[in-house]
Amino acid sequence: MEQGQKLQGTVKWFSIRKGYGFITTTDGIDYFVYFEDVMSQDSYKFLDAGDKVEFSVGKARDGRTKAVDVVKIPLKPIPPEIVQKVYDSFLTTDRGE
Repeated sequence: MEQGQKLQGTVKWFSIRKGYGFITTTDGIDYFVYFEDVMSQDSYKFLDAGDKVEFSVGKARDGRTKAVDVVKIPLKPIPPEIVQKVYDSFLTTDRGE
C-alpha cells in the first residue's frame, strides 16, 4: 500500500484508555491507529468498534505502517419518505391490543 493513499475500513477495536486500536480494511488488512491520528471536529478523539472510517497510510516512528488522518464516515440519513412509510405501517399494524 502506498503511503498517503486513501482507504476505507471498519474500526476493529479502539481503547480510549490505551490511546490506540486497529482498523480493518475490506481486504482484511489491519492498520494500527493512534489517538493523535484521529481527526475530529471537537476535542474527543475516539473511535468505536464498528465505526466506518476513511484514512491514509503513513509510517510510524519505528517504520511500521499505520493509519493517519482518520475520519469517521458519517451515516447517511434515512430519507423522509422511508421514515413516513415505516411510521404509517406501524400505525396500521394490528398488534393484538
